[in-house]
Amino acid sequence: GVMRGLTLFIGDIRNCSSKESEEKLVLKEMAKIWKKFGNKSIPGYEKKKYIWKLMYMYILGYDVDFGHIEALNLINSAKFSEKCAGYIATGLIMNEKNVNTDHLELVMNSIRTDLMSGNEVYESLALATVANLGCKEFSDGLHIQVQKLAFAEDFRPSYYI
Repeated sequence: GVMRGLTLFIGDIRNCSSKESEEKLVLKEMAKIWKKFGNKSIPGYEKKKYIWKLMYMYILGYDVDFGHIEALNLINSAKFSEKCAGYIATGLIMNEKNVNTDHLELVMNSIRTDLMSGNEVYESLALATVANLGCKEFSDGLHIQVQKLAFAEDFRPSYYI
């Protein structure tokens, strides 16, 4: 279903009359999300909604220097919509300047788990993220699992993602 809070936030941003009012709204929302992420028992649906909001802010050009662990938690979700949001956020926001080595290792472990899951949809999400990020650490740490899938005779890429 549609995430009403996300839709309203995007509408509010679009209705801003100036860059200053947009920035004020974004910073206020970031502070709210930061506070929400401080609560460890946040439900997956809420986490997904906040991650989508952060991705929208990022696309608008704002610095998003938190939420990486929450995106990683979504990658590990059993719900497809949450896992998908986690992968998209990780692929979008993760770059050299805002990811530490510990986080990179956790992301690689989650990707490795999905590459070996036997679930073609999860495998496809993981492969797409590896391809999009294309960092050296991924090729060093995941090449065996990627090659195994790439050359598996029974692997059918999921075009419907």
